[in-house]
Amino acid sequence: MMLFQDFCESTGLHGWKYISKVKSGGKILWLLIVFASLGVATLFLHASIVDFTSSTVVTTIDTTTAPLGTVYFPSVIICSINQIRKSLFRSLGVSNSTHINLLLETFYTGRSTRLSAEEKKIIQDLATRKEVVQKLILHWHLYSDTNTLDMNDTSNVNISVKFDNWLDFRDTWKDFIQTFDYIRDLAVEEPGDSPFITARYGSHSLSVNTTSFLPFFGTDLGFCSIIKPQVTFDPGLEHLSWEKKNFYGPVPELAETHSWNIKTGAKVGKSNGLTLLLDAETYDYMYQIKPSEGFKMAIQHHLDQPLMSVNEIDISPGIESQVAIIPTLYTTTEEAIRRFTPQERGCYAKSEVLLQHLPNGMYRYDIGNCLFEAAYTKVLQVCSCTPYFHWGPVSLEYIVNERPFCRAENLTCMNDIFGKIGQFNKIQYNGAEVQCLAACEDQTNSISISQSVLPNRETLVQRPEFCLVIRRIHKSCQGDKRIGLQLRYPSICQRIAEGLSFGLCTSLDWDEYIHRSNQSGIELEGQIYRYSKDNLALINVYIKNPVVTRIKRDQKIPVIWFVANSGGILGLCMGFSMVTVFEVLHYILVCIWKVVKNRIKIGDDMYCSKEKDCENIEAKEFLFNIQNDSSTECLRWCSVCSLQAAGKLAGDSLTAAAPPPPCCRGSFTKSVNGTLPRKGKLSGKPGFTSANNGFTYRHSLNNEQAVEANLQKESLL
Repeated sequence: MMLFQDFCESTGLHGWKYISKVKSGGKILWLLIVFASLGVATLFLHASIVDFTSSTVVTTIDTTTAPLGTVYFPSVIICSINQIRKSLFRSLGVSNSTHINLLLETFYTGRSTRLSAEEKKIIQDLATRKEVVQKLILHWHLYSDTNTLDMNDTSNVNISVKFDNWLDFRDTWKDFIQTFDYIRDLAVEEPGDSPFITARYGSHSLSVNTTSFLPFFGTDLGFCSIIKPQVTFDPGLEHLSWEKKNFYGPVPELAETHSWNIKTGAKVGKSNGLTLLLDAETYDYMYQIKPSEGFKMAIQHHLDQPLMSVNEIDISPGIESQVAIIPTLYTTTEEAIRRFTPQERGCYAKSEVLLQHLPNGMYRYDIGNCLFEAAYTKVLQVCSCTPYFHWGPVSLEYIVNERPFCRAENLTCMNDIFGKIGQFNKIQYNGAEVQCLAACEDQTNSISISQSVLPNRETLVQRPEFCLVIRRIHKSCQGDKRIGLQLRYPSICQRIAEGLSFGLCTSLDWDEYIHRSNQSGIELEGQIYRYSKDNLALINVYIKNPVVTRIKRDQKIPVIWFVANSGGILGLCMGFSMVTVFEVLHYILVCIWKVVKNRIKIGDDMYCSKEKDCENIEAKEFLFNIQNDSSTECLRWCSVCSLQAAGKLAGDSLTAAAPPPPCCRGSFTKSVNGTLPRKGKLSGKPGFTSANNGFTYRHSLNNEQAVEANLQKESLL
């Protein structure tokens, strides 16, 4: 009670000192006040704790003026709406509508029934023809062995040898070739052709002879051209093939691609953006799922798998499109990442979840990639086939033998699942199913588009695009596209050949050519204008603003805010502070020490210990100085101070019923008969008798040796 009174008088808690100072009536009042304050503080503190524990992250605008140095210039994916060229079927000699529908249903639209043996035989006969196998040889060569379409380049000198050995190639890849899955590679473009006429990024331009623009990249729409400007236009990577540039890195032993090492840094304005001139070749259209003509374009992060069905932008021929990009950065503080689980913060940090079919080092984690992975995994599980446009990190041999490509009835299953992309939002990671969430660090790109008509007839012949279009049409006239081209634009191939023979676009300008060619030149001008109107699309992709907005995820209630709020509540209601914590702890420790100290005693058995300090004797102790042959020992014995248990104390006498009561304190002299053990406990029950103003202690040790001590009283308290 004294300790509590001392605490009340000395503590800094408001009102507690009045509990000990005032009289009984006032004491009750102050007790009520103190307990009321304590109750209010408890209620407020409980509300604060609930708010703190239930609150996760909050999204706020960190800044609207983040520099473009922290921004990636996005990748651009260009897909021709026409994924099946009419000229391919002409080159195959396929004009039978039954056979054409068989190919379309097997490899594009899907079907409800399995292929019959006869249908498989028709497909196999088409797939193993010499001219078709040679097209596949050229396609693979351009994909992995060269960086140029110039057949006179040293990297292409062996292509004729490959063509001559087409039978060996067919036999080596027999299981893959005879299924004709590769028709999808050949149908979108003639091997070596691309829709690109010119391409420029900033001040860097690439030759149209490069393989960098060929439609080798698979998407859910089909095979497309992908431009990652920082890689595609890097002069240090120009010598690499398309495969090595896009799917390998500077260190072949590592999984990190060149795209993985792209650095941030973008510049504002059209002059620092990407400019593309495309040719849709609408005269060669045969069948497409989309009813329109032209291109589908997507703008996205360079480490994302394109989802054209989600992010597509229509690019129509005869139109110049200004595609202005407005990036937005998303970031998450380290404190929020450490404190909250991904589900609580709503995002995954870097390497927190890795994707199986979009390997790290080539792709990043992103919610779009996660949704693609979920749908892709669903296809593997439900349809039991591999989407041809994305093989995943497995070999062609494994797919052919273990997990065949989706075709026919399996293709219907695949198309149905990818048509529901976004509905499947869970993937497997480390043996557990995890929810698709956003990436904690991300860049999104909002897009605004403005368009104008292309071209202008009055200025077309003065622009450099005029001769570029003439050369492109001339190239198309040399191959399988000639028939379709001539049907749409009669005699255009002859007129262009005539113009080039006169030196058009080389030694002669247009006015000189018109003067020499008369009517033929005028007709050619009209056809080039019509062709450009029907097929050309000009795209300018650029960063619109010199600064960007950065959005931050952070703790809604940081720990320091919670501590400050709790301290404010306790201080307001009770005057509680950090020092008060130590006051209370000090009081509790003092109380514990007093309790422990008052309960310390020696047990019911006596023991001997060696040369102890015997001067400080507590009130409930007897001291017996036992003298033996070797040394002086201290024998201490504490017992409960109970007259009922210890016997009666009568004057200077002590009964022999039990040991001396501990409420006595004294020192005794003694004499010893026999030997007392120096250490260890004495067994047996001791007995006392009073004698000559003292008492005699007798103890039988193991029933063999008796120890007798005559203790003479010097003082008795």
